[in-house]
Amino acid sequence: MPLIYKNLQEVLFAIERIENNQVEATGAWDVVQHLVHCGQSVQFSMDGYPLNKHWLLQETIGKIAFNIFRRRGFVKHDTNKLTPGSLPTEKNKITDGTRFLIAQIERFDSWDGPMKTHEFYGKLTKKEFALTHAMHIANHFESFKFLD
Repeated sequence: MPLIYKNLQEVLFAIERIENNQVEATGAWDVVQHLVHCGQSVQFSMDGYPLNKHWLLQETIGKIAFNIFRRRGFVKHDTNKLTPGSLPTEKNKITDGTRFLIAQIERFDSWDGPMKTHEFYGKLTKKEFALTHAMHIANHFESFKFLD
């Protein structure tokens, strides 16, 4: 059964749990890499993605994929792959990663500017982006193993 977050408030509760427990990640990335990548994704929805798929792909396959994910309530993707054009993190402490992700979620919550085009899904509303971020983060957090 996939991990499902329906909104960013649920993500913030999960981050609090991460901060208060020992956590490790399965797979190629460590916990900090996942946290920073998720924070970057939220940041990109406001500042722009480094690289976007062709508009035709966004308006066809991208829209279809988004609607499938929205309908089923979760997304599955390669959680060890950088967003195209983004840089790997130089942060190395879990608290650096959680602070960055929290800061981006808080910034997103108060954001009243235009949303940038999603790299694959194309144009989304803020509400659609919030759901996309929650599903995306949940997929990454599935790789976390709590040691306590």
